[in-house]
Amino acid sequence: MKKTVITALVLAAAVLFFSFSGRTTIGPDEIGVRTGPGKALAVFPAGHRPLVIPGVHRLIRLTTKPVAFVMAGVGAVTVTTPKGEQQIACRLRYQVKDAALLVRNFGSDEPQTLLENDLRQRMQEEFGRRLASDPHLLDSPTSRIPFIAESHAALNNALQNKGVAILSLELLNW
Repeated sequence: MKKTVITALVLAAAVLFFSFSGRTTIGPDEIGVRTGPGKALAVFPAGHRPLVIPGVHRLIRLTTKPVAFVMAGVGAVTVTTPKGEQQIACRLRYQVKDAALLVRNFGSDEPQTLLENDLRQRMQEEFGRRLASDPHLLDSPTSRIPFIAESHAALNNALQNKGVAILSLELLNW
């Protein structure tokens, strides 16, 4: 009788544990990163159902599709040049290439938001540096095209080791 009660309690505890643990399926255009206390533990491709223990693990879902990040209006990149303050509206497309690396670099709390803040800051620094030396770079298509290409390459090089590829960069207000 005593063994039966203990067995029933163990089975009930196991059922409760597995019913409250997160076993959701990673979507077709997603990649999941299970994190533990402060670090990425495992990466799960689409279709997997990782075990997430509440209070111990967290599952971060990231899209594997290219993401368009538009900086315009209030969110436009603002640079100060000898010509004065300029607002540069742009569209940047990026794709997560290594989800675990992205989470390690940007943390497990909203890594995509932190990445986009980092992108905005890097673009402001890159544009500001280039326009400080030649404030007329955006005045004509012959100088604007190399400006965009070189800025795109610099951003891509800076973020490659963070698990992100920059796919395209467009200026929207020129």
